Amino acid sequence: MSEAQLAKVRPVNRKNFATVKSDLPASQAMSQLLNNMKSVGGASGALQKELQVMLLEPYRYFMRIDPVPFIQQINIPLFAAFGGKDVQVPAKENQQSLADHLPGNPQSRIKTYAPLNHLLQPAKTGSLQEYYTIETTIDPTLLKDIADWIKGL
Repeated sequence: MSEAQLAKVRPVNRKNFATVKSDLPASQAMSQLLNNMKSVGGASGALQKELQVMLLEPYRYFMRIDPVPFIQQINIPLFAAFGGKDVQVPAKENQQSLADHLPGNPQSRIKTYAPLNHLLQPAKTGSLQEYYTIETTIDPTLLKDIADWIKGL
């Protein structure tokens, strides 16, 4: 998206995530999401299905949870990999947050792999539509790094 498009969509996304995190019943939350989407052209049938998924209780629970208290309790070595082209979990912000809250362990490794997407596949754009076009299920370099890390423990 262009910067102008992003500027228009960001407030809607914030409203939508607040709605998903809310205690509104799913039917009321869906009405609110659809209302929010009117300012950016509405929600097509496919997008409505995506919005319905966001209102499933497991997704809503996941969106409400604060991971920091759990991260602060990790007392074993950890290997964390982020995809630099991940459009669902931005690598820079999430890597920094993990590093800031993870108890110090010299055996832990946190790394961003610039060419990888959310599924840790080598990607051109990181777009969700690209997932199914990539033959590689997980990047071999990442697998080697994980194996070397385990062997080094």
